Amino acid sequence: DKNLEGFSFAVKEVPLAKDNKRLSGIEGVVSKLINVESKYATAIEVALGAAASNIIVGKDADAKRAISYLKEKRLGRATFLPIESLHPTLLSEDNLDDNYGYIGKANDLISYDKRYDNVFKWLLARTIITEDLDSAVAIAKKYNYKFKAVSLDGQVVNPGGSLTGGSVNKSSGALSRKDDIEKLKQKAEKLTKEADDKGEALKSATTALAEIDANILNISKFNPKSILTQTQC
Repeated sequence: DKNLEGFSFAVKEVPLAKDNKRLSGIEGVVSKLINVESKYATAIEVALGAAASNIIVGKDADAKRAISYLKEKRLGRATFLPIESLHPTLLSEDNLDDNYGYIGKANDLISYDKRYDNVFKWLLARTIITEDLDSAVAIAKKYNYKFKAVSLDGQVVNPGGSLTGGSVNKSSGALSRKDDIEKLKQKAEKLTKEADDKGEALKSATTALAEIDANILNISKFNPKSILTQTQC
């Protein structure tokens, strides 16, 4: 994940150039700058599509410098999203919440630094997330296919009415990978706590065993016949 595996060579090189102070104004790759709940990860990943690998920058000038750098070094191509230049168009359709299977606007189902608000609204504010494909089709049709509708399992009704869908590789995307990493961290923390608790239990059991061994040793020093004689007297 740190090495941006799965992204193009150009997308990998731009953050490196920023780290090496060859480029400035680079904020980061789109998919690395958002957080999303696991239940929405597939839908958001599909909704973003190729834009997941776009690079957010501060200004037009930052994008121009980065493009010149890629061109000069022959490193490939990338798409840059200048914060200052993007002007999102928001959904204005009424009563979306009343539709069966409607979950929400895609940009409302992610979290991010508010200075990227224009960027993520520009990318996702005209996309809705639904429970399933039937809901996506019904809602999109009701509003004359004016926006994109994506189901939780990644099926898409595009603006204009075309459909895109099929199986989705849930382990290949950056958002899914981020979700997997978070789950593994939580699992590691849980296992570490369990190991610590069991370690304390083992320590207590070892101490108790040592005390029992000491008692056995003390008792074995006495002659049982002598003890019996004293008791009888």
